[in-house]
Amino acid sequence: MTICRRIAVLIAFTTALTACTPAKPAASSDSAQLTAARTTAVRDSVKALLAEFTEKMNQSDMDGVAKLYSSDTAFFWIEGAGVRYQSTKDVRDALQSLKNVPEIELKFYETRIDVLAPTIANVRTEFSQTFMNGTGKGDTYGGYMTITVVREAEGWRLRNGHTSSRKPRP
Repeated sequence: MTICRRIAVLIAFTTALTACTPAKPAASSDSAQLTAARTTAVRDSVKALLAEFTEKMNQSDMDGVAKLYSSDTAFFWIEGAGVRYQSTKDVRDALQSLKNVPEIELKFYETRIDVLAPTIANVRTEFSQTFMNGTGKGDTYGGYMTITVVREAEGWRLRNGHTSSRKPRP
């Protein structure tokens, strides 16, 4: 084989190999924008969402609490080992029953927020929630919760979650 023919075969082989090699995917716009400062800002925004959720729950503002859930049609919420709510409407309907509870005290602690993208974060937290019956006595429900929150046009919203309790919910 002549040198010219060898070079031609080598160029053809290199071209074919290059054409068959998948291109590296471009970094997604979400992950490309996730700087340390942006991560901190997202984490702070999610903390503010949790504080707002807690405040509204503790003030028995169930309509306000309901607005903090995503309206995404793929919404779900699991309690224990089963799907408890399959839509935001299910959650909103359930929250209406809490309007009759004289006093509610919700606390989150040992909270960790993992920022996945500028518009998505996962939350894991322990929680305690006491439902007071108006006589100074109440039932406490608590355990562990994981939540996926998403940034929507209205702000940060709870997209789906899972609650595991230490004892059955009252």
